[in-house]
Amino acid sequence: MTTKLKLAVNDVQIKTDYFVQEFTEHTVIGMMGGLKGTGEVKELTLSVLKGVVKIVINERPVPVNEFASRIIISTLEGLLKPLKDVTFPINKIEIYVNRG
Repeated sequence: MTTKLKLAVNDVQIKTDYFVQEFTEHTVIGMMGGLKGTGEVKELTLSVLKGVVKIVINERPVPVNEFASRIIISTLEGLLKPLKDVTFPINKIEIYVNRG
């Protein structure tokens, strides 16, 4: 399976090596498995802007409650913290995964 990952934090594109790409993809896709009605993820857009999480899976918006949003944001911040070019505070996260 070919995977494409785009990752941006605070409007800065983050370069990823194989490990970071695979780890990010698996972590993000794994989190989606905990949300109702998501099914198989072929394409995912996940964004966080000032604490608001928006998720689109396979071109369908996925509702996210406040509790799930807090878990997703905390997990992403932990994943992003050691990466080069990530600055804090994190106000904006954009992740795009295509498992074409």
